[in-house]
Formats: sequence, structure tokens, C-alpha cells
Amino acid sequence: MTRRGLIANLDAKVERPELRKFSFDPIERALSNRGAYVAAAITIARAYIASSKPKVCNPLGSYGEWSDAVRSPLVWLGCEDPVQSMDRAHEEDPVRRAINTLITLWRKCLKLDVGYTAAELIKKASEQIRRQSADQVYEFDYTYPQLRELLVQQAGTPRGEVEPRRLGNWLMSIRGRIHDDHCIELVKENDAHGNKYALVARRGQ
Repeated sequence: MTRRGLIANLDAKVERPELRKFSFDPIERALSNRGAYVAAAITIARAYIASSKPKVCNPLGSYGEWSDAVRSPLVWLGCEDPVQSMDRAHEEDPVRRAINTLITLWRKCLKLDVGYTAAELIKKASEQIRRQSADQVYEFDYTYPQLRELLVQQAGTPRGEVEPRRLGNWLMSIRGRIHDDHCIELVKENDAHGNKYALVARRGQ
């Protein structure tokens, strides 16, 4: 849904904006001056067309007509590109953020182009190291705490364990999603021993 909506924020710069008082009714003003507002919008679009529709935006898949007729005239006029709110939505999308984090951690903690089952990933994330905190006192900590935390968030049980089947389902659902020129791919399908997934380089053409 992040590419199907635009975000608009109205900041009244007060603590309780719903209690503000206006000297006019904004809805009534908009309705009474509707013709002027529509004419202004059409004038912007006509001026852009009259200028031979210079290319000011990159293409936007599935929304080409809207980009040509609405978005481009506004950017040409000097307004902020409305698609920038889509970029912010992508950054704030928890699903995309989890995928990007997994790919980043995979590159740091695991090997590229090597297949891992869900169980092997869990084993890797559960590895521990021993640290000496005082004389003759040792503590154990996870070798890759960020990786384990992410797997628990995505496929964890109420007891804080990572469930292999849930992790496998998540990996299957996100395969092929690209971040930083890398993506997770299904490299071996096996019902008996579990599917294997690998992080591979995927550069755009």
C-alpha cells in the first residue's frame, strides 16, 4: 500500500489543534470559490503543456497518466514532488524495514550465495559467546544479538523462541525483495529437510 497513497501532514503548531477558532468556514470558502480554484489548477496544467511538457520527474509505474497530468506540472511549477511522501512511507513501512534489516544482517553474519534452512538460520542466530565480567565470573551472550532479535520478532513464540516453520514462511514471502542490490532467494526446495535460502547479489539492468 505504500506506493498507492500519498501522505499529507497538517501542522497547526499548537497542542490542541481541534480547539482552534477560525474567522471563516474553510469548507464554505472552498465551495464558494470552487470555480477559481479549479481554474487555477487547470491553468497550471495548461501552462505545463504549453511549455512542451518538459521532463521533470522520473516515471512512476502504473501511475503514468497521473504523473504526467498532475505530478509533473506541480514539480515544473516549483512545488515539492508529492511522490517524496511515498519515499517516506517506504522508509517507515515495518515490513520493508524488517526485510532490509535481515539482508543487512545476513551480509554481516552469514555467507553470500550459500543456502541455509530456517533451522540453520536459527542455530546461527542462537550462537553464544562467553565473556568474563569479573574474576572467575563469566557471562554468556548471543554472538549476533540483532539477528536473533529480528528472527524472534518475525517468527517468535510467546516463550521467546524462534519457530522454524514460521521463519520459513516469512522467508518464502519475502524472497526476491531487493535491498542494496541483494535479495534472498529460494535455492533448494525440499519438503523433508526444509527449503534452503541464500542471499544473492541482484543488480538492476
